[in-house]
Amino acid sequence: MSKTTFTTPVHVLTGLGFVQRIDDAAEAHAFLSALTSNRHALLLSRTRETCRRAMRGEVSSEHARGALIDFCERLSLLMADETMPAKRAA
Repeated sequence: MSKTTFTTPVHVLTGLGFVQRIDDAAEAHAFLSALTSNRHALLLSRTRETCRRAMRGEVSSEHARGALIDFCERLSLLMADETMPAKRAA
């Protein structure tokens, strides 16, 4: 587990109902870099920069995780844990 790994992964919608699991700041940055948003360009740019700063060790990975969650919530891309397939108890 690297210092940029999130304590809990973030699940986001990537399009057509597909869900992507994001485990660290580098994956978050890659996900955000693939997005384009004129309406949310400033928020997207700030969130990407937070992920870059986490990758450089300037901020914690949890700070980057929080920024990613905030961004995805605003764009309705965040998958709540309750909607993920539940593990069956034995």
